[in-house]
Amino acid sequence: MNFDEDFETSPIIDRVSNNEESAYFVEKEDGVYCSDGSFICDVDDEEKQDKIDEYKEGWRETHWDNSDWADYYGCDEDDVEDCMDDDLSYYDDD
Repeated sequence: MNFDEDFETSPIIDRVSNNEESAYFVEKEDGVYCSDGSFICDVDDEEKQDKIDEYKEGWRETHWDNSDWADYYGCDEDDVEDCMDDDLSYYDDD
């Protein structure tokens, strides 16, 4: 059985989402894993929930949704792509 099939049959113990993407955490015999394939910790780790929470925080930092980008650029969500294009074109002028 491959990891993806095994993951689908394991119970979900936690999840993280940005309203556009989600990741799930499962507990398997050999550890706790994220749906992206990352090993989080051993099953019997006393700090298991703390490690899951830490991973979730890092995941959120790298998986911004449109609302996060709008806040970052100080624009409406409908204008995010234009703001990103403007930001990237700034570096092309150097």
